[in-house]
Amino acid sequence: MLKSQLPKKLAVLVKLCVFCFSLLMAYSARADLTVCNKGDGDMIVAFSYSEGMPAGQYRNLGWLKISAKQCQTYTDLVVDKETFYYYAEDEVGNRWSDGDESPHRMCISQGARFDDVYAGQKTCPRKNMLVRGFRKVETGDSRHYRLNLTGSVSRAQQLAEKIDRLDIGDGVYIQGAFSDELAYIVRINKTDNTVKVRHAEDGTARWVGIEQIITRDQAQQNSAQRSVVGGAIIFCLFAPEQCK
Repeated sequence: MLKSQLPKKLAVLVKLCVFCFSLLMAYSARADLTVCNKGDGDMIVAFSYSEGMPAGQYRNLGWLKISAKQCQTYTDLVVDKETFYYYAEDEVGNRWSDGDESPHRMCISQGARFDDVYAGQKTCPRKNMLVRGFRKVETGDSRHYRLNLTGSVSRAQQLAEKIDRLDIGDGVYIQGAFSDELAYIVRINKTDNTVKVRHAEDGTARWVGIEQIITRDQAQQNSAQRSVVGGAIIFCLFAPEQCK
């Protein structure tokens, strides 16, 4: 009787071992991202990545909320992507961003949650969105990535770094309400973060704040956004019933 039950018990034991091994493999293969907020204020984080998306498009999602001095782990969020981008800000005014010079500038919602897939960096998918510079992260082969946000660059430091990258004779764009104008730098005043520029179109010179200076790519992005808004306004003028 005992001998007849032994094969059955052995089979059950083998199945149990296979099941436990499968669970172990599934856990070890699971990708997760842990984000730690080392600051003193509650934080919101947004992510962006292109891997697994249609060609030329990005998935941009936020906001993920993390309390001060706390960590949050997100399973299968972005760690299975070898490269991703993030942007974060906290309630005391700090930002984790590469600023206006970031090559990866994407659209974020003001406070509301969002999850969009679009070509990005040219026009935002919805109105009232803001464009922010995201930071790049390379995860390599890591399946369990930890992102520690321990400090941010102050606005004053961002401006100082921006003006340090400029030089006499550089061609820049001056951001305006309706258009961005090409100009050339003739003087730099690092004391108050201002730059004297000479406009390419009419040759006039004036002092502008460093905040008004943008890159060519940013000027092209602004132009595309203005075209979309202008087209919508014209459409509504001729077909107001469609815009109610």
